[in-house]
Amino acid sequence: MRRWSQILCSAFAAFALVLTYTVGVYAASSSCTLDGYGTVSTAAITITSSTQKLNFTATNNRDADVIMWVRNDTTGGYLYGPVTLWNEGSTHGPRPTPYTNLKSGQYRLYLQCASSLPCHATGRLYTQ
Repeated sequence: MRRWSQILCSAFAAFALVLTYTVGVYAASSSCTLDGYGTVSTAAITITSSTQKLNFTATNNRDADVIMWVRNDTTGGYLYGPVTLWNEGSTHGPRPTPYTNLKSGQYRLYLQCASSLPCHATGRLYTQ
């Protein structure tokens, strides 16, 4: 009986280790803050598996237009946008259904000031 107990404990520990490693690999987040005139701010994240789910949020924190988009830096293709966050409090994301089945590579969220007024916005790109 003691032998079986040791085997079960060892198997559970190995399973927990694999599960912890897997969850750690898939959870990632990157944030950026846009603050200034005519500037661009970015947040990048790397997708390594087609099972990863990608999502984003962006918020305009001032009454100056901000343009945001998400693109695949590896291929150059646009994943979302560009769209304009028109005024203070405007947001885009998170998507109700995150992006899935993505190609491996680096994805980047861009925030760009689209006004002659000083801009301030925050963005976050993350996997689930």
